Amino acid sequence: MTYVWPVPLAPFLDTIASDDVLSALQRSYDADSEDRRFTSLVAASSLAPQSSSSSSSVLGGCAVTTTVQPPPPASTAPTPSETAQPPPSPAVAPVVGLEDTPNGSSEVSLRQLHSTKSSSSSSITRYVTFPTRTTFTELDLLMEVMWPRFYNCYELCVPQNKALLREKLYHLAGVMFDGMFPYHQDVSVVSTMLGTLFLQFGVIRELLKKDVLAAYQGDPAAASFAEIIRCYPSLAAVMIQRVAHELYLLKALVYPRELCEMVHRLTAIDLHPGAKIGEFFFIDHGVGTVIGETAELGSWCRLYQNVTLGALHFEIDETTKSLKKGGYKRHPTVGNHVVIGTGAKLLGPITVGDNVSIGANSWIQEDIPDNTVVFIRDHPAQMKKAKRT
Repeated sequence: MTYVWPVPLAPFLDTIASDDVLSALQRSYDADSEDRRFTSLVAASSLAPQSSSSSSSVLGGCAVTTTVQPPPPASTAPTPSETAQPPPSPAVAPVVGLEDTPNGSSEVSLRQLHSTKSSSSSSITRYVTFPTRTTFTELDLLMEVMWPRFYNCYELCVPQNKALLREKLYHLAGVMFDGMFPYHQDVSVVSTMLGTLFLQFGVIRELLKKDVLAAYQGDPAAASFAEIIRCYPSLAAVMIQRVAHELYLLKALVYPRELCEMVHRLTAIDLHPGAKIGEFFFIDHGVGTVIGETAELGSWCRLYQNVTLGALHFEIDETTKSLKKGGYKRHPTVGNHVVIGTGAKLLGPITVGDNVSIGANSWIQEDIPDNTVVFIRDHPAQMKKAKRT
C-alpha cells in the first residue's frame, strides 16, 4: 500500500527530504562497513572493526554478503532497482477524498485538510483530527531509516536507490506532519521544523551507533550489535528522545513530548525531550528510569533500571501561585564516565563529576566530586525465622 502524504506538505517534500539529507544518511550507512558489527548477525566478539569493500549485511532476517557496485555508465541499461516505480512527484498534490472510518462512516482527517461547503450555507468548514495512535508509526519508520539492515530495508543503503530512501523519508515526514500540525496550524512552520530535523538524521544516526557500542561494551549479556538493535528497549527510547530533542530545541509544541510518552508506554523508560544526553549512552534494562527536562549527561554514562534524575524542590510562580514557573534548572548535571546503579535517586540541580560510580539505591541531593564512589554504608539487616509447616 502506497502512503499518501498530507496534501499541504507536498510542495515542501523535496526540501525536507533534500539531497543533503540523503547524502548525510548515505555517508552514515557507508561508514557501517568500517565496523562489521553494524552489518552482521554474527556474534560481535568474532568480528573486529575494519574497513572492507564487501560487507556482511542483513537482508530479510539473514546474514548475507553484498558488494556495492558503482553506478552504471549512462549507456548501460538501468538496473531493476532503478526501474522501480518512483514516488509520485511532490509538485503535484494527490487528490484525496473522504476517508472511510472503521465504523463505516466518513470523516475528514487532518491528512486531507479537506474543506467542505455546508448544505445550508456557502461557508467553509475545516475539520482537523489527530492521527490515530493504534500503532507507533514514527518508531517503526525511524527504525527502518536508522537501522535499515536490521529491519528488512537493506535496499535503502544502496546508493543507487535514492528514490526508495526519499520515499521512506516522505512517509516519515507525512506522519510527523500529521502529529505536529494540530499544535501549530501553520504548514510552513511545521515543514521548516521537519526540514531542519531531517538534516540532523545523519548526525543522530552516528550518535545511535555510539549508543549501540556503549551497550555492547557495558552489558556482558549482549552477544551482538544485532541483538542490541533488535531487542534492547533503551535503544528505542534513546532514539526517540534524540529525535524529539531536536524538535524540542526548535520549540515544536507538545509533539516532542508526545513522541517520548509513546515510547515510554512501550518501554517504561521516561526520557523528557528537553534532557541533554551525551555520546555513548546506555540504560541497562531500563524499566522505571526517569530523566527530567533540565537534566544533562556527559559521554559514556551508564544507568540501570529504576534510576531517577529528578527534581527535589519547585519554585513558585508569584503571578499564578503555582508550580508552573519555568526557565530554571531543576535536575542534575552528570559528567563523563559515570555509572549509576539500580534504584539510585539523584535529585535537584546538583553536579556529579567525571569518573563517578553511584551504588544501588543511593539517595543523592548534593554535589559529587570527580573520581568518587558513592554507596549506602549500612544496608537493612535481614531477619530469619523458621517457617511453619
